[in-house]
Amino acid sequence: MGKRVVVLQKPFTFEGKEYKTVDLGGLENLSTVDLIEVQRVFQAQNIHPIIPEIDYSQCCMLAARATKLPYEFFLKLPANDGASVKNVVSNFLFNVG
Repeated sequence: MGKRVVVLQKPFTFEGKEYKTVDLGGLENLSTVDLIEVQRVFQAQNIHPIIPEIDYSQCCMLAARATKLPYEFFLKLPANDGASVKNVVSNFLFNVG
């Protein structure tokens, strides 16, 4: 598996399809515009995380952009898998790993 592939703790079914992994390799294709657009979505909702790069919601939205999966997919993941996704996105943004 690639370094940006999250292996789910158990199969996860979303909209009738089963997932065992989530490939976040598409993070490499995001631009600063994506970061700004995601930030603006949350600002419009009057949500201002102190550190956006570690905010679960913003990381989930960036993961959705990177994978072309719906944002809701990431919101419905089990907590441990959601944390793994957040960690991969955060590490990518901070150039770790």
